[in-house]
Amino acid sequence: MPSVLAGAGPDVYIGLDSASTINYAIRGAVASLNQFDDIGNYLDGTYFNEAALVPITLYGEVYGLPETMSFSMMFIREDVLATMKLDVPETWDDLLAINTTLVANNMQIGLIYTDVINQMIYQAGDSIWKYEDVGGIYAGSQIAYGEDLQLEIFTKVARLYTDYSFPLTFDSSNRFRTGELPIFICDYVGSYNQLTVFATEIK
Repeated sequence: MPSVLAGAGPDVYIGLDSASTINYAIRGAVASLNQFDDIGNYLDGTYFNEAALVPITLYGEVYGLPETMSFSMMFIREDVLATMKLDVPETWDDLLAINTTLVANNMQIGLIYTDVINQMIYQAGDSIWKYEDVGGIYAGSQIAYGEDLQLEIFTKVARLYTDYSFPLTFDSSNRFRTGELPIFICDYVGSYNQLTVFATEIK
């Protein structure tokens, strides 16, 4: 911030979070990327999902580019499931169906509840956000957890931890490695990289 205020800021800043990017944009301290002709491919979804631009967009103007994109992924110990003659789950109902067998064998399924809520809402064709347009320009959003679908899914996810005894927190790398947590859904980039280095024997 001091360098920007002094007019000696860098041309490009790598590693800035989206909230700070918008903070600078509101104050006119960063340039909109829309003004640059040769950056069009980065703004039209050619290189990454356009949704990644939402947190760094203000009134239709984009002020940054994502460095990385990640998504949730289900990690499975197929060898553990095979010993119990369980199929790999393909739906949420399949996941709950095998949970009983896993719990009976002192095993658990790991889910991060905030991610699961978002996934289920998006899979139902809705969003956790209500977007506001002003004259066709994105003008902000508010959380949509007060809507019927969102409340229903929130309740469903809460029951995973009360009725089905899913752990609220878990050490995915250690417990996945030992087989105590043969299934977990987590961030792909961080989890895959950690397991690749930490648990090479189950590659």
